[in-house]
Amino acid sequence: MNKSVVRKLNALITAIVGVIIGLSILQESYLIPFIAIIAGLALMHFIRDKARKEGVVLADERLELIAKTASDRAFRMMTIALVIFGFALKISNNALGNALLYIASLMVIVYLIFYRYYASKLGGV
Repeated sequence: MNKSVVRKLNALITAIVGVIIGLSILQESYLIPFIAIIAGLALMHFIRDKARKEGVVLADERLELIAKTASDRAFRMMTIALVIFGFALKISNNALGNALLYIASLMVIVYLIFYRYYASKLGGV
């Protein structure tokens, strides 16, 4: 098993889970997607562990840095978008505006909690 095989298997599992979710929603069955997601994640975890035991390097420091930077930027942009849309809807007296602002606040609070935890765990603040 090499890195290419692992990627193809993960893509196949993701596609199968996506099809199952789509078909289940059309049939208004909401337990099947949950089971499919859990099974897909477990299978992907099993494949990743098997590949690591065989010595396949799936991620290096550069890929981890790219993923961290991308997720940080996505988080910031989504939070800013939620605040902007929340205030725009709040100005027009739409109740959804309050919900978006509460979600943005919760996201920032959770971010700060995790930031503080990892900073103390990894020798930061």
